[in-house]
Amino acid sequence: MKPWGLIAWAMGGILALLLQTTLLFKDAWFVQWPASQSFLTALCEWGVCTIHPYEKIDAVVIDHAAIDWSGEAQWVFQLHLRNSAFVKVATPWVELTLTDADDKPVMRKVLDPSAWGAPKLMSPGDIVAHDLLLQLKSNELGFVGYRLLCFYP
Repeated sequence: MKPWGLIAWAMGGILALLLQTTLLFKDAWFVQWPASQSFLTALCEWGVCTIHPYEKIDAVVIDHAAIDWSGEAQWVFQLHLRNSAFVKVATPWVELTLTDADDKPVMRKVLDPSAWGAPKLMSPGDIVAHDLLLQLKSNELGFVGYRLLCFYP
């Protein structure tokens, strides 16, 4: 094989690797460089992909969380999420786990942000607040603490 053939194969491989990397990291690239919107949109039309909101779970901070008793087997759960990044990120889902005295799960609830009216995107510094009324199935289902986990499905 001649050296030009090897160089052509190497250049083709590099271009394919750049295309694959661009498609893999398109969401982060779109947020970091908004001027690339037309290029990425055209690339996704050609590559049959979609640009999703940027999911960076490290950027979302739980600023405030509290559970207060509001009556017979009813509790109010308050949650404030803050975007600590310098770019817009997708609003994450939240898993609430109520625990007993031995830190064993008593009840688990997954909260979809779109179900409680949260925006799809959180701008830099945005705080998303939510109050949820929890009703336990029985009064004997006692809990002492809770755990929170933010995640993207």
